[in-house]
Amino acid sequence: LVTIGDGKAATTLYSFPSLEQLSSRMTDKDLRSVCGMGYRAKYLLQTAQLLQELGGEKFLWKLRDEKDSLAVQDALVQFCGVGRKVADCVALFSLRQDCAIPVDVHVWNIA
Repeated sequence: LVTIGDGKAATTLYSFPSLEQLSSRMTDKDLRSVCGMGYRAKYLLQTAQLLQELGGEKFLWKLRDEKDSLAVQDALVQFCGVGRKVADCVALFSLRQDCAIPVDVHVWNIA
């Protein structure tokens, strides 16, 4: 928690909770009321818990080093709400998987 500025125009900034905080201490109610996440709260909690079970940060570093982009995509789609396009977006923009090409399902339907 950091407050920037004088008393008249102060801005409060919050750090994002750690994976451990999300997976073990936060509840659906916390995320809905404190963070205003609405129906997405349960998905965030499910994702945090699964990521923790898979090894947390080590799991993500392993995916970053993976050479098979399909294996990375398969690993990511196991998370609730993550389909092939989102998996490719995460792979491309967060895991340095330059071969990942996010394609919307509607594009596949008309191709």
